[in-house]
Amino acid sequence: MKIFDTIRDFGVIADMSAEDKKYTRLTNILNLATIFILGIPALIVIQYSSFPYKGQGFLIRFELLILFSLLNLYLNKRRFYTLTKLLTVFAPFVLIFILPIILHFIHSGMLLWMPYGIMILGTYSFCLFSLKKERRLLIGISIFFTIASMFYDNFFVLSSKEIHLLDKAFINEYYIPYQLTLCVFPVLLYINLYLLKHRDLILQTELDQKNELLSKLNENLEEQVMERTSRIQEVAHTNSHLLRASTCRILGLSNLLEITDDKTEVDYCLKAIVSSVKEMDVVTKELSYKLAGEKINTDVLSK
Repeated sequence: MKIFDTIRDFGVIADMSAEDKKYTRLTNILNLATIFILGIPALIVIQYSSFPYKGQGFLIRFELLILFSLLNLYLNKRRFYTLTKLLTVFAPFVLIFILPIILHFIHSGMLLWMPYGIMILGTYSFCLFSLKKERRLLIGISIFFTIASMFYDNFFVLSSKEIHLLDKAFINEYYIPYQLTLCVFPVLLYINLYLLKHRDLILQTELDQKNELLSKLNENLEEQVMERTSRIQEVAHTNSHLLRASTCRILGLSNLLEITDDKTEVDYCLKAIVSSVKEMDVVTKELSYKLAGEKINTDVLSK
């Protein structure tokens, strides 16, 4: 699994977005699947089974496909992301569907699966390209594979030297339903995949917006916590200095009243106590406003 994880992360770098990381990993996974699920099994079947069509012409396309997949992994590691995606989609198309026609290694049985194989290959683009960043490229590739799956059989028949082996009567009788099927299938398939990808984009956009909102709320919460902490520190300072100072003065003047009978001193102490009580009133009101997140004008309160 460590080897798989290492190859899967070819081209993935720390400062990439989560979406880019996803598509880079999917590109590597598709190339690995092409090697181990398509290329190597196809070589084994052609070489060692009772497959009726053997020879280097039938083997070479899958050998080249494996080499191209290895090249794609290397290019992705070297950060040629778009080129790697295009080769991942079009290399199998050229090697499996076009090369046999060019080299004339074809047989009538290919008509049974090749158009549908092209449809399936066209779905690769929905796994590799971002609808948000590469919409035009994705739509263009989908249109290309739709047209290719529709008309591949015509191109195949025109290029085939085995046209005399095909059942012309059967083809003529069922050609229209067959062609309609080839037209409808890829259109429905790609539209469905496009809509699914579009829905995924909408959901991802909504998720990103909510994450951004949550991030802002967290930032505001941190600011509020810091502001509240600052107010608590102010309250602690007020309690330990201003409020405590007035309380100590009142206690001291009260003690003085208990031991003196001098009218002048008594009047002074009473005035000082009243003044200290007013100061305490100002301080406690200011303290209340601070706890409520507001401030008042001490000069106004003093009046």
